[in-house]
Amino acid sequence: MNTLARSDGGPARHALEVNFALNSAGLKVQLVSITAPGTDSLLTEMSTRPDFPAMPPRAGAFGSLRTALREARAIAKYDVLILHGYYLWWIPVAVLVATFYRTPIFVMPHGSLTTFDRGRSRLKKRLFWLIGGGWLVDIHARFLVASTLEKFELPRSIKRARVTVVGAGAQTPDIEVGGAPEPHSPVRLLTLSRLAPKKRIDLVLAALHVLRESGRAATLTIAGSGDRGYEMHLRRITSDLGLDEHVAFAGSVGTAEKSILLTEADVFVLPSDDENFGLAFAEASVHALPAVVSTRVGAATALPPEAGVRLEAPTAQSIALAVESILANHSAARAATRRFAVEEFSWDSVASRWLDALANSSRVRSRRTSLEARKET
Repeated sequence: MNTLARSDGGPARHALEVNFALNSAGLKVQLVSITAPGTDSLLTEMSTRPDFPAMPPRAGAFGSLRTALREARAIAKYDVLILHGYYLWWIPVAVLVATFYRTPIFVMPHGSLTTFDRGRSRLKKRLFWLIGGGWLVDIHARFLVASTLEKFELPRSIKRARVTVVGAGAQTPDIEVGGAPEPHSPVRLLTLSRLAPKKRIDLVLAALHVLRESGRAATLTIAGSGDRGYEMHLRRITSDLGLDEHVAFAGSVGTAEKSILLTEADVFVLPSDDENFGLAFAEASVHALPAVVSTRVGAATALPPEAGVRLEAPTAQSIALAVESILANHSAARAATRRFAVEEFSWDSVASRWLDALANSSRVRSRRTSLEARKET
């Protein structure tokens, strides 16, 4: 279950991709969308994909007694219930119903329980835990997280023995991602994320200014939408630094357009204050795009130095220097990034880790055994 709302960014997209990957691996998994009518859903663009599951996602609801009873009857029949998110009013309701019917529960909080995120709206989140039923979720669910960083930042109310790191994947591009043998001139920098203060795109703009002041011809594309106020703030910084002719705000991009941007860029930059995983970084990696990231990007924990640069406390100057170091050996950095992405972010690998985690449920374990038996025959 997940919202599947486009406005939810990476978590909603990841919920869909996991669903596709598990179905492709042979496990029948139906994704249920719990959201308000009229919400811009990712299903609109995903429904045309060739790997769209035979058991398509469906709309669900807990908004009325009738719909709540319908969902309760469905949960009673599930082999396992997977919930994407945490601070959503319907998640404790679903957990309560699943607990009553003894349906195994797995929760993927998508970064909402990191130290950084728990520090925001602290009072509301504490009330959710005490009154809204968060404590019930912590007791009865097993947790699946995207990175080791996220696992160790979960609150103490969640026993670590009930937590499994499954990672996350990125869709392999449909187009050739060999990349130019040399970086473009001017060099093309790219950010791709929801527009929010924690992404620190302001630092990327400042780094672009440093690069240009040092004589390096460079441009920046800022892809993504989000907080309108923050976007206006970034546009003001762009003008103040005299970068209007060198920065493009691409807005929200679809799958095809995003793939083109990632293929044509020279360096990806993500100096976030907090990323439990960092799906955009994974997408950049499968496009063989070297990256400069902060050490708060969970997906980049194992990033080899030849494939990019991890910065403990990013500044405009350190980002600019990191970009220059990548450009000095750009072809090798692309090759190293490609190798890293195959090992870390292929959906076959991610689906296998999910199946291992779900095997903690006896119902899923028996189904996986039958799947493996069929493959052998």
